[in-house]
Amino acid sequence: MQSAFCNAVLYANGVVPELGKSPGVNARQVWARMASQMIVKSEVANRWGGCTIWVVQDVLMAYIGAQTGLRLEELRSPDWTLGEVNVVSANINNPDDFTLYSGPIHASAPGEACWAQLLSAPSIPDVDALATKLTDNRIISTFTF
Repeated sequence: MQSAFCNAVLYANGVVPELGKSPGVNARQVWARMASQMIVKSEVANRWGGCTIWVVQDVLMAYIGAQTGLRLEELRSPDWTLGEVNVVSANINNPDDFTLYSGPIHASAPGEACWAQLLSAPSIPDVDALATKLTDNRIISTFTF
């Protein structure tokens, strides 16, 4: 990490001509923190008699739909609803291209789509597949000194 940071600073200041490889943003971790705040702040606003309307870029909503257990299609809504989490997803290049998602924080019935699913995994891998990967002894690379 230290060398990646130093390289990034040197590149930004024109000392080195190319940016070396370095770790990127852990988008899942950043989004998980944002999601928990969205749920908590919406829950507080609802309890106090208010409401929340979140505005999120469509690219982020696509990421959320792919990387979490949230069933976005089931939360699409023609109108926002008091007492629920409401999210407007907009295309930054086309303001007329937007989607409204509205739904409860927690499911009131089994199987109902809700925003708490943001914190769920999109799928759970089979434990045997994981064990196979962990015990695979094939050589995948060779280092030469």
